[in-house]
Amino acid sequence: MKPFLVEKEILSENLLSPKPTAAGPVMVFSVPSSFLLPGKVYTVDLKYVNPAGKLEDLSSFTFHVVRKKYIEISVGAETQELGMLVPWC
Repeated sequence: MKPFLVEKEILSENLLSPKPTAAGPVMVFSVPSSFLLPGKVYTVDLKYVNPAGKLEDLSSFTFHVVRKKYIEISVGAETQELGMLVPWC
């Protein structure tokens, strides 16, 4: 995870496993509120290791933060309930 249009990562997770849901698999990435500032825009990039062992981009999610104490980011099929996250377009 990194601030939008800034290349410096502020949080990274490895070896996440998809969680099955009725809408399809989702990735859950929990973030302490101390890492985020209200009103700021952030990007989460989801990557995977291909069969050749090379890291590849899969998806990204950009959002802005509103004031809350704890958030959970879900990236996956039809995942719309994101608590304090508001998709940013």
